[in-house]
Amino acid sequence: MLSPPRFLTLPLALALALALACSADPVDTGRRDAGGADGGDALDAGSPDATARDAATDAGPPSPDAGAPDCDPGFLLTPAAPETGRVNTIAFRDDVAFVHIGLDLPGASVGGADISSMDGTYRWAFPVTFPSPGRYTARFTADMGAPLVGACAFDVADTGPPPDLPGPSCATRVCGESDGAGGTCTRCPMVESEGGACMDPPSPVGPDGPGASWACLDSAGCLEGSGLCRIWCPGEPCDMERHPDGCPQGVESCLVPAWVTDYEEACRMCCTSRRHDPTGEFACWDDAYNLCRYPGDCGMPYPLP
Repeated sequence: MLSPPRFLTLPLALALALALACSADPVDTGRRDAGGADGGDALDAGSPDATARDAATDAGPPSPDAGAPDCDPGFLLTPAAPETGRVNTIAFRDDVAFVHIGLDLPGASVGGADISSMDGTYRWAFPVTFPSPGRYTARFTADMGAPLVGACAFDVADTGPPPDLPGPSCATRVCGESDGAGGTCTRCPMVESEGGACMDPPSPVGPDGPGASWACLDSAGCLEGSGLCRIWCPGEPCDMERHPDGCPQGVESCLVPAWVTDYEEACRMCCTSRRHDPTGEFACWDDAYNLCRYPGDCGMPYPLP
């Protein structure tokens, strides 16, 4: 920027200043306060602050929402403006049941995820504390860090020192998840949930075969490294005379995501994932019998005449 001409006399300089002050159009000083409004004292030409201002002006106008969260869809911050003096929650929601999930948040302390599902939407919520204010970026990942599912950048306000994260607990965490203190939870909630560990009506096929009905799941095995639970599910015995190429519905031993809380839902999920290679069809889950059946047989009487 050019310095003011040195040959102006004081009266002329004063006259110019008064003319500018009375102008109908305000003079843009190129400065903005933290809230984005025009204002502030004038800068002396050639000062370090003026030089920095001119560089910022050359680079283009500043973003009006520079301090606002910049998040991919699915993120939810609680509170909406995170703070240092409390335990915050960063949650991510999606209609895809991601596994091996994580929250990468450099500089912050992140606890184990609380996972829930409702109406086909899955939610992963992480308790988080921040040691200092500033701009942070959270990255929600799946499959052990690859791929990156979404990211969220936000500011953290200074409201005091951070509290401790909740201690180790698996009360709201499932098989494969951190207990918040370096351990791993082994819960398979489809066994523990009240009213969720039994089928209604009972299946006509139990572990001992047809005629020995089956209703309640009494145990499940946690595969800690995968976040999956191994359960037993009833399947219709294959009629080799009708289906000489075999059947896909033999699902006695089944691996399902640990966050599933209902036994029938877990077996339905497992059953309908069984593909019959000769036809390309998938087994179906018959809700009338709580039984995994050959593709197309659901809705027909059991046993077939």
